[in-house]
Amino acid sequence: MSTRPFVPSPAGLCTAHFGFKPVSCVELDSYNDRNYQVRHPRGPHYVLKVHNHIESADRDAVQAANTLLLHLAGTDLPVPQPQPALDGQFTRFAELPLALDGHRKALHAVRLLTYLPGTLLSELPAEKLTPEVFQSLGTFLGRIDAALSSVAATPPAAASGEALWDLRTAANTIRTLLSHHGTSAQREMLQWVLQQHDKHIAPTAAALRRQFLHADCNEDNVLVDAESGEIAGLIDWGDACHSWLVAEAAIAACYMMQLTVRQHPFHSAAALLAGYQGEVPLTAEEQRLLPPLLALRLGQSLVLGMQACAEDPSNTEYLTKSHPASWAVLDMLRSTDPSTVLHRLWGELLL
Repeated sequence: MSTRPFVPSPAGLCTAHFGFKPVSCVELDSYNDRNYQVRHPRGPHYVLKVHNHIESADRDAVQAANTLLLHLAGTDLPVPQPQPALDGQFTRFAELPLALDGHRKALHAVRLLTYLPGTLLSELPAEKLTPEVFQSLGTFLGRIDAALSSVAATPPAAASGEALWDLRTAANTIRTLLSHHGTSAQREMLQWVLQQHDKHIAPTAAALRRQFLHADCNEDNVLVDAESGEIAGLIDWGDACHSWLVAEAAIAACYMMQLTVRQHPFHSAAALLAGYQGEVPLTAEEQRLLPPLLALRLGQSLVLGMQACAEDPSNTEYLTKSHPASWAVLDMLRSTDPSTVLHRLWGELLL
């Protein structure tokens, strides 16, 4: 984990690396990076992304995100596009302070991406969070994964399974951080998550299909048209990794359950999975693993969020805003028989 970088002059980074001085520069919410909406003097808006120093050290992973986005440029799928720096490269590195005192510095990856207009799914009124919206999201996500299926897993480091948010690392992450955070009841819930992983996922993990994924389709990374509810884009590809294919659907489904926990969480997940299945059919074994995978992602998100809060208390409100819903969905999964969960997720049509 790492705290967000301290960026004395985002405009200066634009000038030094991309050759323009922004007319305006507005910071956007971010988990552990710094993102700025900048406007070019000629009019277009971009996102200046400054990665934290830990992730910046993994240059293969940073480059993998560029590779995936450039690959999708040949489709009609709305995703951000990396913009070349003055030297033609899509990633530059800047030495920036690690804290306000400026005494310690480290190299941070800096990228410029096209800005996609739209409304975050998290900001859509509850009455507009319809099954049609979630099914459209599932279809959209399936089309992205179908397009990414042809991207080779190179360089090997990009497919090593060491990415912090890769679902394949989640159990180890939870075990490592479990004793440091949460109440006794929360730690007991996370122990249950690990038991589900060890019983259901671990025995078949090696045989699961793998490919490159976005791997973080949450309500703050999905853009929609505020009027029609149509999907307008998928942003923040910083956690893209080579992982289990079924993880993409599981991650998205658990976040949509979290978003609609007070309304119709299983209906939301079922609609999303129906859309995804229409583009990228999951096998019977992949479908069977969905309940423990949903729990695994929620556990991973919770412990990493608590750890991030300990490292960057100033960002606690943003980091923990979804935690009550996450615990509620976890409790729902734990208190419901797995076969009932599967039926609610898929219905009789897909099983």
